[in-house]
Amino acid sequence: MLTRLTLLAPLLIVFVNGQCTTGRTDHFRCSIWVATGFCNQTFYSDAQKQQYCGTACALCPTTTCGAVYRGTTVTVQNVQAAADAVVAIPAGTGPLTRVFLLPTCSMALFTDAAGTTAAVGSPVGPGTGTFITLTGATTTAVSMRCTCGGAGK
Repeated sequence: MLTRLTLLAPLLIVFVNGQCTTGRTDHFRCSIWVATGFCNQTFYSDAQKQQYCGTACALCPTTTCGAVYRGTTVTVQNVQAAADAVVAIPAGTGPLTRVFLLPTCSMALFTDAAGTTAAVGSPVGPGTGTFITLTGATTTAVSMRCTCGGAGK
């Protein structure tokens, strides 16, 4: 039995560290890999980069709820303050491409600054600590609300 547990333990650790969760850490060799271009390699999937160097490759944003991206650039990170806080998404070049949501968090995307008109396809989530690709009207949202423990309003 001890032999089986010894063989399974490394697999469990990789699985837990594979997502962006509170308290996760990058692989101890990550700084070396980043210096040699690991984050920009197309050979590795975002999930693999997230698993080993999620923080260093900016694939695990510092947030308590979620983040909105244009391409690979964070447009807005939402630190969940008030449950009903609507946050403006700054204007930029190109459409919104994806959101990152922590587990149990959802994001409502709106086509107006006041957060009264939901974009078709909103809310997004709940998250799993990974990226969710945006499509349709959600790519042109101008404001958002991020909530955890339930659906975005």
